[in-house]
Amino acid sequence: GEGINLWFHYRVTRLEDQLLVTSEDITERKKSEEIIQQMLNGSISAITILEAIRDKQGTIVDFVFKGANKAAEKVNSIPAEKMVGSRILDLFPGVRNVFLETYIQVVETGVPLRVQRKYAHEHINQWFNVAAVKMEDGIILTCNDITEQKDEEKELIQLKEELAQRARDRYRKIINSM
Repeated sequence: GEGINLWFHYRVTRLEDQLLVTSEDITERKKSEEIIQQMLNGSISAITILEAIRDKQGTIVDFVFKGANKAAEKVNSIPAEKMVGSRILDLFPGVRNVFLETYIQVVETGVPLRVQRKYAHEHINQWFNVAAVKMEDGIILTCNDITEQKDEEKELIQLKEELAQRARDRYRKIINSM
């Protein structure tokens, strides 16, 4: 047969010359964690959890990755195992100039952030649509690569300007021929 797959958490405590062993069935919690991870990994958005790192005065100086989904691995070109536990400024020093202050503001004010910015540092040169929401002493960060959309917008603006210039040139030609 299939057998039974259960998860248990055991605690062993010493009581004088004896051991007290307690167990707790954590199967449902583990199943819930797996479902949440599958849901996160099924997202096309890069999702990371960042926890604030503070100096002795309590000022946020950096963030540490606490979690990342598969899309975050793709966007950052770094496996989740390498991101988790690492400081954001160690992996992405350019964040200091592009996003750090806004991330700090989200943690300190609790006001969610949604912004579009170009990030052109390290191995990345892309436009991102970024959302940050406060979570405890950190943020949940969701981002999507919108480089293709921005390139198309730029192309449309150029075409519009060319069309407007042609219309002006034609108008001048008509006026001058009168």
